[in-house]
Amino acid sequence: MLKSSDWGASERNLGGVPMKVEFVRNTMTSAGNIRAGQVVGLPEQEAKLLIKAGRCAAYQEKVLVNTSIGLEVSEAPLIKRGRPKKVQ
Repeated sequence: MLKSSDWGASERNLGGVPMKVEFVRNTMTSAGNIRAGQVVGLPEQEAKLLIKAGRCAAYQEKVLVNTSIGLEVSEAPLIKRGRPKKVQ
């Protein structure tokens, strides 16, 4: 159950391993004011309280995968397209 004292608790009181969370709503935490969309590391217990309250979600790092097919590195010079330079 959430208590009003839990919201302003310092990291010292909550302890635990830092956990990255992405905020869904603007929220006041022990780290200060956090805006929606920010990713912040919070103590594990505080992070779990905020996740249960629906204020944030556990952050999952997105792995970028190169999906290009048949991409090869070539040593050929780049072909410049566009308007040619003015001749004086």
